[in-house]
Amino acid sequence: PFDKEHWEVRQSTTWTQKGGVLHGSQSSKEFQKKKLASSDPTHAGFRPVIFLKPVPKEFVVQLRLRYKGEFKRKNQTPLLDLGHHLQSFLFGKENVMLYLQKEKKLPIKKTGHKVGAWMDITAEIKQGEMVMVIDGEKHVYKDALIDLKESLQVDFKGLDYGTVEIDWVKLYKGNS
Repeated sequence: PFDKEHWEVRQSTTWTQKGGVLHGSQSSKEFQKKKLASSDPTHAGFRPVIFLKPVPKEFVVQLRLRYKGEFKRKNQTPLLDLGHHLQSFLFGKENVMLYLQKEKKLPIKKTGHKVGAWMDITAEIKQGEMVMVIDGEKHVYKDALIDLKESLQVDFKGLDYGTVEIDWVKLYKGNS
């Protein structure tokens, strides 16, 4: 369920639960205007953002979600972070990419994500190793950059003026 113990709404974006699905959309126009006038305009809440936290240092997460909206800016894509900006899965319209700590870029799929389509995702992460399954397509990564450090969370971020819908999430503690 949507509760403040497990979910942290970011950038004053709007999150509601309807029919068992968690729906996220942009923040209010007032918040956006205030943020744009501040020293931090990049977090103005144009896209829905929510964090699932805390998560274990090593974990398995299974979920079903979809992103809705339009690709309006060249470098803006919906994404799923395992650890804040540490293991970032960017669901672009041309391809799906994995960024490791913003240092290393790894292609996952040559064909991009179809906005509006539900995705079934399973991710298992432990120090130096990660398995990601997106709609049945499995990818295994081994790299020293795979690390949650102290960022024990999963971030969901949508498209500007779009929505994120989270149907369900299951989180398990990993075994070393």
